[in-house]
Amino acid sequence: PYIRRTALLFIKIHPHVQLNLKFEMIPELIRKLRNGDIDMAFSMKVDGQDDWVNSEPMTSYQLCAIMSDTHPLSQRSAISLSDLRNYSLILPEEGVNGSNAIQEYLYAEASGLNIRATVNNPTTLLQMLTQTRCISILSEWQTKGRHDLRAIPIAELPDPVTTYVHMPKSAYVKRSAQAFLKMLREQL
Repeated sequence: PYIRRTALLFIKIHPHVQLNLKFEMIPELIRKLRNGDIDMAFSMKVDGQDDWVNSEPMTSYQLCAIMSDTHPLSQRSAISLSDLRNYSLILPEEGVNGSNAIQEYLYAEASGLNIRATVNNPTTLLQMLTQTRCISILSEWQTKGRHDLRAIPIAELPDPVTTYVHMPKSAYVKRSAQAFLKMLREQL
C-alpha cells in the first residue's frame, strides 16, 4: 500500500515520467532487475545474498490478522494463535506480500491452522476476506482506506517484518528512480 500511495503521488508530481509498477514474485523481480528490465524491486525479506544486488531495509511492520469488519473476532484488540485455529485462513501465495515471513511464522509458531486457500493477487485475497469468515495474516497496511476490513494484532507474533528495496550495485540509477525512492522514504 505505501508503494501504491507513493506511485499515485509520483505520477501527480511528475506527469511527464512514465512509471511502470510490476507486482510479481521476488525471484522474477530480481531476475528483471539483473537484466536491467526494472530499476528497483521491493520485497518483505532478503533471501540470501546476491553480489550483484544491493538490498537496503526500508521499513518494518507487524503482521496482523486481517478479516472482514463483520467477522466475529473483528472487535477484539488482539488475537491469539488459538483464536486463529478456530477459523479458516486465506494466505498470500509464496513470494507475494511477505508470504515468506508469514510462512516462517506459521511453521515455527502456529501448527494446526486450517489454511483453505493461497492467492497470488492481493486485491482478490482482500475481496475474498470481505465475503467470508476467513482470516489472512498480512500487514496492517493492507487495510488502509478499507472500512470493510480490520487488522487485529496477533499476540504471539515474533519480531516485526522488514521491507527492503533492491537495486543493482554498480548500475546507474535513473534520476526518476532516485526521485521515486526519495519520495517513498518520505512517505514512510
